[in-house]
Amino acid sequence: MNKIIACLIALCLFLPGIGNSQKLSLKELNELIFSVGKREDCNPSKSGSFYDNKIMSPKLQSIEPDSNCMKRFSRRSINIAASIGAITLLNQYSFIEPKAKTSDSAKLALLFIRQEIDERLNMSLLNITSILAEIDCDEEKTIEMKGLLDQKLARKNSKLTVGSIIIGGGVGIITATLSLATPDKNTLIQSLAIGGSFVSTMLAIRQLRIGTSANLSHKRNYIHEMWTDTGVVEIYTPDITHFITKKFKMNDTLTNGKKIVQKRMTEFGISLPTEKMNDKTVLIMSQGGNYTPEDLQVRISLLGIVKSEINLMKYDLKRLHQEILMRVVTEE
Repeated sequence: MNKIIACLIALCLFLPGIGNSQKLSLKELNELIFSVGKREDCNPSKSGSFYDNKIMSPKLQSIEPDSNCMKRFSRRSINIAASIGAITLLNQYSFIEPKAKTSDSAKLALLFIRQEIDERLNMSLLNITSILAEIDCDEEKTIEMKGLLDQKLARKNSKLTVGSIIIGGGVGIITATLSLATPDKNTLIQSLAIGGSFVSTMLAIRQLRIGTSANLSHKRNYIHEMWTDTGVVEIYTPDITHFITKKFKMNDTLTNGKKIVQKRMTEFGISLPTEKMNDKTVLIMSQGGNYTPEDLQVRISLLGIVKSEINLMKYDLKRLHQEILMRVVTEE
């Protein structure tokens, strides 16, 4: 009997070591979580916004298309031309294009205009690629943080589970041994069984209530600038800003890209800009804060929504380029 008890005790001492061969200690994991949360390596150079505003000047966007331009190009192409500051160029292109059939000088002028339009199209594509790369970087950082928090949470749960199993099993072994060795001491045996069950139950309750969080910094908040209606632009270039705020009709209702994104954000518990902000909205729209894994998943989903809206701009840029090359006017 003594040998059996000794083997059982040795087994209980061995169990806590099972599954604890992780590469990172809990201290190292906490240090890594802190480091990722404070990281600000997704931001561009400070001079970037200066060049963006100089090249994609908002002043050019206020120019209206003339009658020739409106006949030559679709509304979608004219709208995107306004976003990249190319309405003046489209007006010139529409005016000179018919003359290029019989005049070499007009043909040469047309080539120069087309080249400048192409440069603006390419510049806008680079702006989109650049901002999407920044958002991808921020998204990867958030995904990494969530993975680390999930790992930390799993480790805590594992310890509580193992502890509950050991306590429950140990109490069962002890009560069974005592019942065989001293069958007349039922009160002691029952007390041990009740006490062990109580401790196991408390550990199970604690496991249900366990949670973890960490601080995540995002001073350059791509979600907030897409969500807010203040009109203050700090992140997106003028062409992207014009595109997402340009009004259009959808289902007989006047709207724009930002309002569509705001509506989609409400599906994840985010308040509309016109409403009182709930706690989740305050956190997501701030420059950083204490995030749970669930909050991080919401942030990841919202970054995906923002990216999808900006990506739509590529279609319109392609459309304008196609209409210049194919000389086709549509009503869409």
